[in-house]
Amino acid sequence: MEAPRRIRRACALKVVVLGGGRAAGLARIEDRFVDLVSDVDSPEAMLRYGQCAVTDRLAVHLYGMPPQQRYWFMWDALSAGAVAALVLADASRLADCFPALDYVAARGLPHLVAVSGAEGYQLGDVREALAVGAAVPVLLTTSDRPRPAREVLHALVRYAIARRNSIAA
Repeated sequence: MEAPRRIRRACALKVVVLGGGRAAGLARIEDRFVDLVSDVDSPEAMLRYGQCAVTDRLAVHLYGMPPQQRYWFMWDALSAGAVAALVLADASRLADCFPALDYVAARGLPHLVAVSGAEGYQLGDVREALAVGAAVPVLLTTSDRPRPAREVLHALVRYAIARRNSIAA
C-alpha cells in the first residue's frame, strides 16, 4: 500500500458521498476513514468522514451521508459547502440510489454517479435506468479495488472544477 501523500499549501474541497452501496465504496477510496457516529441498531457506521490527497496540493474531504431514511434530515447540514457529490450505486439495486439522485438534482449540486457491479451492462442502458440527463457523468466501475475508486474521485474533482469554471465564465 502506498503511503499517504503529504499536503503542502493545501486547497481543500468538500465532497459528499451518498446513494446505494455507499459504505463499501467509501471505505475503499482511501484507508483513512473514521466512523463518526455509530448506529445502535447496526454494526455499520451511519456517518463516515475521510480525506484523500488528489495531488500534493489538493485534498478532498469526503463526508459519507447516512443512507437510512431516518437520517435524511441531516443531509442539508452535511452537504452545506460541498462542491460536488459522488452518488454510488449498485447495478443490482439501482433504485437504492434514487433518493440520493433526487436530492442532489433538486439542490443543483454537481454530481457524478459511479455504478459498481455493472459488468455486462451498456452505459446507455444504465443511464436510462437511472433517468439522469446527458450532463451527469456516469461511470461504470468495479469499486472492489482502490485504484478504480481513486479514478472515480479524480473524475469527480475534474468535473466539479470544470463545472464551476463554466458557471464563473
